[in-house]
Amino acid sequence: MTRRWPARFLLLLLVGWTQGPVFAERIVRVGVFSAPPLVLIDHGQPQGLFVDLVEEFARAGG
Repeated sequence: MTRRWPARFLLLLLVGWTQGPVFAERIVRVGVFSAPPLVLIDHGQPQGLFVDLVEEFARAGG
């Protein structure tokens, strides 16, 4: 059983190496429209509760 560890290690290394692109950084674009008070467009910049939530999700997931 101890002789199999090199093969298992190489298999895990190969799987981990090929899965790299899965964890690559992604760009997600979010469209908004004015829906007060949840989303407001002020001088071309979105503001409001939903905007704050999306920004927090992006920080937590990134």
